Amino acid sequence: MKNAIDFKKYLLLSMLAILLLTGSFVLYDKYQFESYQKIYNKQIDIILYDITQKYPELDETDIFELLKEDAPPERSVLAKYGIDISTTPAIVKMQALRRRNFLIGMCLFISSLLLVAGIYILYIHHRRKKILGIIELIERINAKDYSIDIGYSTEDELSILKTELYKTTITLKEAAENSLEDKRRLKSSLSDISHQLKTPLTSIMIALDNLDETENIDEKTRHLFLQTIQKETTKIDFFVKSLLKLSKLDTNTVTFIKTETSIEKLLTKSLENVSLLADLKDVEMEVRGKTSLPITCDFAWQIEAITNILKNAIEHSIKKSSIIVTIEENKIYSSLSIKNEGTIDKTDLPHIFERFYRGKNASPDSVGIGLSLAKTIITKEGGSLEVESNEKNGTTFTIKYYHK
Repeated sequence: MKNAIDFKKYLLLSMLAILLLTGSFVLYDKYQFESYQKIYNKQIDIILYDITQKYPELDETDIFELLKEDAPPERSVLAKYGIDISTTPAIVKMQALRRRNFLIGMCLFISSLLLVAGIYILYIHHRRKKILGIIELIERINAKDYSIDIGYSTEDELSILKTELYKTTITLKEAAENSLEDKRRLKSSLSDISHQLKTPLTSIMIALDNLDETENIDEKTRHLFLQTIQKETTKIDFFVKSLLKLSKLDTNTVTFIKTETSIEKLLTKSLENVSLLADLKDVEMEVRGKTSLPITCDFAWQIEAITNILKNAIEHSIKKSSIIVTIEENKIYSSLSIKNEGTIDKTDLPHIFERFYRGKNASPDSVGIGLSLAKTIITKEGGSLEVESNEKNGTTFTIKYYHK
């Protein structure tokens, strides 16, 4: 793994410095030995020359052989002059050279220590600087300042930590923004819910007050009040159930149980759910295409989505008109199109799937939640829902189920 790059770099520099200085010591030690040897041999050569000049009768070979012998202490002449041959150099020049060499060696040793110490101090300073930078970033994050820039990043541990910290910052920033957006949407939703519930609750309270306060109320009027209560209660029940479903989808607490079925089965059940509404509106339902196409989805949730789209199509259809449901397939997806003769205003079209949105042509009973719920379900299951509308061709909702 390519981590600890800085540490390895400084460690390598330290090792190179130690090797360089060790090599210098070895070379200097060799130079020192050769210097001693040169001085020693030079002095011996001078002594031999003086002896041969003063005593020509002596054989030079004998004298050279004597130099190679390991002479016993009693044959030492230097001892007579107080010189210990085991500890004291007999030649003054060699003693001075030894002192000089000792000082040079100490300087090299101290220099090597200072160099290695300097490298590690530089490494620690560089590392501390990075750590302080990371601490500063953490302090900024704690202060909810997420506008940080990690800049250039290497592959050492601290840079990896900095990168991970940056990723965490991005996550926290997104969470903060989502939380703010969620609060805004919650505020808006609560306002919409309050508005949507106020009207039916007011109607129910008025009807109940009339029933309670009016004496000898005739059966027809009483029946009308009860019908109003039932109608508004049904509306509230649908509204609350839809909200609960949306809340489950928003919080990802819904587990889609996908099974293999056919579009025909989905469509048959969905058409049953809206058959009474279609009869009341005198709208004919026509199905075209290959209904036996297979599809893998959560059966109950898809019925909920298709039912809501069909219900919306019927509510916005002209009386005694037709709704055409077309099923098609290509290599990428299977599609289910629901077309009616009504139109959606151009200004409403971009907002048609927004929660609680009610267009210009919305019915008085509409709460603007059915299409939003349908799109959320279909999208969560990996499909898509699109709408097209114009005066010439009417309005068409198209569900696409993509092949895996």
